[in-house]
Amino acid sequence: MAGMNSKNIREHCVLIAWERHARTISLLDYLKIDNKIFCSNISSPFKYPVLLIRSFHFLLVKRPRILIVQNPSIVLSLAACLIKWILRYNLVVDAHNAAICPENKFLIRIFFIAKFIIRHSEMTIVTCKELAEKVKYYGGIPFVIPDKIPNISGKMKSSKNSETYKIVYICSFNDDEPFLEFFNAVADLPNFIDIYVTGNQKKIKYSVVEKYQKRIKFTNYLDYEDYVELLSSADLAIDLTYRENCLVCGAYEAVAVGTPLILSSKDALTKHFFKGVVFTENSSSEIMSNILYALQNLDTLNKEIKELKITLEKKWFVLGEDLNSALHNLLEPKK
Repeated sequence: MAGMNSKNIREHCVLIAWERHARTISLLDYLKIDNKIFCSNISSPFKYPVLLIRSFHFLLVKRPRILIVQNPSIVLSLAACLIKWILRYNLVVDAHNAAICPENKFLIRIFFIAKFIIRHSEMTIVTCKELAEKVKYYGGIPFVIPDKIPNISGKMKSSKNSETYKIVYICSFNDDEPFLEFFNAVADLPNFIDIYVTGNQKKIKYSVVEKYQKRIKFTNYLDYEDYVELLSSADLAIDLTYRENCLVCGAYEAVAVGTPLILSSKDALTKHFFKGVVFTENSSSEIMSNILYALQNLDTLNKEIKELKITLEKKWFVLGEDLNSALHNLLEPKK
């Protein structure tokens, strides 16, 4: 039955996205459905007419019975929601956190659109049960599947024979990240701990970089291969957020390469990443204390992070089959 489900879905389901995201790529790899990821170098809002025309043309050619879109973009998702009454497909929205929990004033002002999309989609895919409850509250039908552990592998970690430690803080310098608290936390750590911070440092004031650059190695934006190599060579990875119900991407990547983690103490994170991880409050004192604790317990954490990867991969494939079945049910005639 599962094989037949997969075949039917490949024949009748397509995916459209307006940006390339690891979560979307992993779904495509698993479902093996036809897709178009339309990208444009044109600045907003001028890119939207171009992307809408390309997307509509793709739908006219393919005439799918199921369309999966990624939200964000809210423009794409709204258009897909309106067009479905013309082309008569079932709409499935892969909703990222911002589509359910708006993170800035602009998204809050237009959140009525997001709720309209949730109510008029046949299914909304989310990463955790907490977001699923919000989807239900807004009148939608949720399906819970976390991000898949990415298919990446770093260099095999050798036994610890160096007296120095390498910590990588995975950062985008967004408002939901306590990066200043992290900088203050590591400023006074012993010099045998090397600190690397990823992300585009141009997003923060130069005075901040200047203040901490003697202690912190700012990598700036890295090519993905270089980023994976850095992450896999680290003794410890750190990814912090103020947001609730946010399963941070860096955590999945660290698990993939077998690097133990420090994450913010949020319910969704503690439930999902339950091994090989030290959880911290987002204050400087707590971050520093938990870094020292993690480094003292690396042997245990290294063992546990490998076990966590195996467990999460097994769980994901079970949920993947459930997703296949849920999509297949959308192909059944409505009674």
